[in-house]
Amino acid sequence: MKYTAYLLITVSFCGIKIITPRRGEEYFMSIGKFGYKKNGYDPEEVDNYINSLESVLKSYKEKDAAIKNAIVNAQIAADNIIKNAEFQANDIKSTAVSQMTNFAGTIQTQKTLIKEFQDDYKYLIQKYVLDFQENEFVKLYEKLNQIEEYFNTLKSPVYKSAMIEEED
Repeated sequence: MKYTAYLLITVSFCGIKIITPRRGEEYFMSIGKFGYKKNGYDPEEVDNYINSLESVLKSYKEKDAAIKNAIVNAQIAADNIIKNAEFQANDIKSTAVSQMTNFAGTIQTQKTLIKEFQDDYKYLIQKYVLDFQENEFVKLYEKLNQIEEYFNTLKSPVYKSAMIEEED
């Protein structure tokens, strides 16, 4: 990006007025007050005036160069800041994408583990509980029936003798 500084220069018969736009500094140089010599203006006064104009011009050129240099340096610094920020943003983005991918993989792994556990749990429940319900209940009823029959066999003589005693 290129920046240009402008100066306001006013020329009149009395002198030159120079105003800088940023600081509002004013310089005034008078002209037309040269002494006369045989063939025109006094050459020494004109030379002194030209030298003073050249020194003001040189001063502005130096300031202009310094401003341009500062602008270039600022632009380079800004470009470097932007490049570093873009690099950091890309690094952060790639890290985030990597972490999200890992997290998604972890979620899938957990889902798979939960599904396997659920399938194993169902298998165990079906194998042991349903087998227990079907086979074990039949066995329990058979055992209970056997106990009941044995109890009845034991009960019969005791029950008969108890009935006989009651009748007496």
